[in-house]
Amino acid sequence: MARATVFASSWWGEAWVDALESSAKLDPNRLGRGRSYARKGSVVALMFDPGRVRARVLGNHGRTYQTEIEVRVVADSAWDGVADALAAKSAHVAALADASLDPAIVTDVRCAGVELLPGPGDLRPHCSCPDWAEPCKHAAAVCYLVAAELDRDPYLLFLLRGLPRESLVTMLAERRAGGERQTGDVRGVVASEAWKGSSLDDLGPVSLPQRLARSAAAPRRPGRPLPWELAAASSERIDPRRVDELAADAADRAWRMLTDGDASGLSAGPRADLARRAVAASHPRDVAALAARCRLAPATLAAWAEAWQIGGDDAVDVVADPDSWSIDQDRLAAGRDQLVELGIQRRSVALNYDSLGMPKGNKIVIGSDGRWYHLRAKASPRGGQDQFHLVAAPSSDITDVVEVPSI
Repeated sequence: MARATVFASSWWGEAWVDALESSAKLDPNRLGRGRSYARKGSVVALMFDPGRVRARVLGNHGRTYQTEIEVRVVADSAWDGVADALAAKSAHVAALADASLDPAIVTDVRCAGVELLPGPGDLRPHCSCPDWAEPCKHAAAVCYLVAAELDRDPYLLFLLRGLPRESLVTMLAERRAGGERQTGDVRGVVASEAWKGSSLDDLGPVSLPQRLARSAAAPRRPGRPLPWELAAASSERIDPRRVDELAADAADRAWRMLTDGDASGLSAGPRADLARRAVAASHPRDVAALAARCRLAPATLAAWAEAWQIGGDDAVDVVADPDSWSIDQDRLAAGRDQLVELGIQRRSVALNYDSLGMPKGNKIVIGSDGRWYHLRAKASPRGGQDQFHLVAAPSSDITDVVEVPSI
């Protein structure tokens, strides 16, 4: 089981890896090479469709290969029995509503005639690489990273066998019609109750997070929103998984408002919020996908995320927007004198109007929050504008952000 936990944290993700290495009857030597590829981040994209997983995988020599894993699908007629078995147990319905799986689900679905986990002959790999082995190391890497995706969305187990999430949700809803929907032990707060007897004018020093915290005790963990059940028209280009992702993020931030209002991030601007979401992403490919949706270079978003982790919301603006740097001439001049006192040659810290110019692509600037920031410029791989990276935590004292030997 130790190897499984490298790629998955949920029991169903680990069960996928166990089945991959035992019952799927794939070449263990090839799987070993696939594990190495998966760990070093060679898989740059994963897309799931009924009965297949598609991905792009980076080879050792910089080439990108198109890889696909076909999964044996289940006949449509078999799903009725599965839906009956799941709807008959409230634990299964409640777990699925919480984007989770009850431990008994694999056995109960098997008793209904369907095997969720891969067995012999269930996985058929295809890859554009010249290696004719099945699976090649690229396909094997994709097989392992499926486990990480299952962690986030267990409905993919059903999709890989041919049943989309929306269809499963509809089938269960039809069988549970008239019954109370089970949603676990996480209860919400009615907005009207939270605001009863108050207005924005009379809140005074009581913040919205404090108001909500007084209205209800915080649950032990964030709630999991139900999957989006609306079938969007194809012309609207709406990805239900992205909607679910945003809903889960909103639930997590609402929970943080109850437990620690300062950690909710609701006051963040668009850049800082993107940086926060990038930090929360579980894999570099998720950061790249988020950057693409926002029309940013992945390196740019990665630099913002790095700055957010080091210096918070204000640091993201400093890294992203040179126009946000202070041009307080007196403070810049005083900072220059302090650097000279540290032993840096005066000609190396000549005043540069809006920043202190440093050698080797370094800049010491003042952010809009009045703190000093040490930035280092990295050339854009496409010849565009240099990308700034935050070197150290910002400080009100310029000597805190400068390491003389490194400059």
